[in-house]
Amino acid sequence: MRLVIKNLQNKTIYISEKNTILQSLGENAIDWMQACGGKGRCTTCKMVILEGSENLNELSEVEKKFMALNRLKANERLACQAKPKNLQSETKIIIQVPKIYQLPHILYND
Repeated sequence: MRLVIKNLQNKTIYISEKNTILQSLGENAIDWMQACGGKGRCTTCKMVILEGSENLNELSEVEKKFMALNRLKANERLACQAKPKNLQSETKIIIQVPKIYQLPHILYND
């Protein structure tokens, strides 16, 4: 399955259902904001899902909690909680990094 990061010049990586999106980003040397180290205690690894949300696991309890607190919108997921499912090779998920969590040393195109 492919993960496309739209506002990182459409950077595309291949992801595995064994890893969270955050782990897959790290394995592909893509810096991603994560204040709590990927433990689901904050929302800094938030990603906006533009396409393919059906190819991700169900919301975790942590994500449901943050949605109830209005810290996650319906089209947002935590990269530390989201895992791919339905790993057909032609399947893709398109995401973008929210402005508020963009890292200063990376050039985003949005």
